Amino acid sequence: MLAKIKHSVSLFLKEKVLKHYLIPFSRTECEPALVKFLPKKKITYIDVGSSTGEFANSVQKYFGFRKAVLIDPIPNLEKKIKIDSAKIRFEQCALSNKEKTQNFYLHKFHYSSSLLKNQEEEILKKQKLRKKVLTIKVKVKTLDKIYDNNFQNEKIDLLKIDVQGNELKVLQGAKKSLQKINYIFLEISFLRLYKKSATFFEIDKYLKTKGFYLLSIHEGYRGPHQELLQGDALYKRKEN
Repeated sequence: MLAKIKHSVSLFLKEKVLKHYLIPFSRTECEPALVKFLPKKKITYIDVGSSTGEFANSVQKYFGFRKAVLIDPIPNLEKKIKIDSAKIRFEQCALSNKEKTQNFYLHKFHYSSSLLKNQEEEILKKQKLRKKVLTIKVKVKTLDKIYDNNFQNEKIDLLKIDVQGNELKVLQGAKKSLQKINYIFLEISFLRLYKKSATFFEIDKYLKTKGFYLLSIHEGYRGPHQELLQGDALYKRKEN
């Protein structure tokens, strides 16, 4: 009983913190859209922007992994991943449409970190206000490179992308591997919350040209006037 109470308190506090930083939070063990649309079987999985593995852990518990690659450029996150699976490999890098070394903007609350500058940072800079954002250099790879290094012409059941505005460039770096992916679950924004980021409408247009169709949208957070700013979308590849 005490363990359940502690778990409930932990979820409550986490929800409060994420809400403060305008990040969607779900209490479900696995995203409802994945439970509804994906076949219940062990899956091959790629997680771009895995953080400390909470999302991957929920997927592993519900489906199980045949093979999984978790990707995040933030130093020392791999040590914090606690997933009961020997099928996981971790790559410390960012993904985009080209391989290079690039600035990465590391926020104190790391869920907001990105290869792109936050629009709020630009406002604070103009107002000469300080914001705790550390700029570090990170290795950037493409999804095609990740696929070639870890999979041998295998089908990928699920690709998850959560990279704070850089989702379209991740997809553009998957010219070959995108053809091997069945489902894509990614964060979407309806406004440009990061400088030079892509909106849902651009991502949706791109994925449709690559043979995917939209299955589900789950709303994320809203602005001060209740306008929908962000959410999560699930896409599926059209069957031939």
